[in-house]
Amino acid sequence: MPKKISILMAAILLCVSLTGCTSMISLTDEEEEEIAIYTSSLISKYNRNQTNGLTYISEQRRLEIEELEASYHPEEGTEEEELTEDENLENSLDNPEDSLDENVGATVDDELRTDGSVNPTNTVEEVTGETITLTELVGKTGISVSYQGAAAATHYGSDGVFDLSPTKGYQFLVMNFQLKNTSSSAVPVDLSGLGFVFRATVDGVTARADQTILLDDLQTFEGSIPAGGTQNLVLLFQYPNSGLSDLSNLSLRVDQGGNTYTVVL
Repeated sequence: MPKKISILMAAILLCVSLTGCTSMISLTDEEEEEIAIYTSSLISKYNRNQTNGLTYISEQRRLEIEELEASYHPEEGTEEEELTEDENLENSLDNPEDSLDENVGATVDDELRTDGSVNPTNTVEEVTGETITLTELVGKTGISVSYQGAAAATHYGSDGVFDLSPTKGYQFLVMNFQLKNTSSSAVPVDLSGLGFVFRATVDGVTARADQTILLDDLQTFEGSIPAGGTQNLVLLFQYPNSGLSDLSNLSLRVDQGGNTYTVVL
């Protein structure tokens, strides 16, 4: 037992004698900062996720950032304006019907349908406005215009080229007119650019003239009438099948250039 103790003590003394002893290295603040900068540069060089870590900012860069922050002055009211725009957008999404133009689709009923018929537009209106003759309305020197009567029809054909049919449950009111050249030479006539909008009224019910592709449509006629010659034109309106039993109280008015006139027939 004493032998074992002696061996143990000898081993301890040997370890102590082989152990080096030295004092701790003392660093200044500048030296510690240099070591920290060098260490961070090595980490930044080999760190693939640098955007997610810390980035060293030099003193010059820090001053530049402070100058930018000091010079930034957002316009007053910008945040409030953006908030108002967002609220308006949210309201329009919640209530889409409120943002629609009330007049959208107002002229759809007057378009020519692909099957050759047209959609009717009927309203109950009171006939008003200044009176005007057809000749005054056309306003072409050497051309007189006269009304040639009206009739109900289930369809209308023009020179065997076009054959139009009204909407189901409706019939055409065909109003006939004649242009006459009273001069001694041919007179060119172009009514397509005059912007006529005709409305017929029968028994208090008003219908707007159909927009057609007829060559003899009074609203869109283009052509030359020879000296002493005539040209027959028409206007087509749509009324319910039972709405044209009496045409004795038929009246016509026209809108042009913001004015409304009652046409003398």
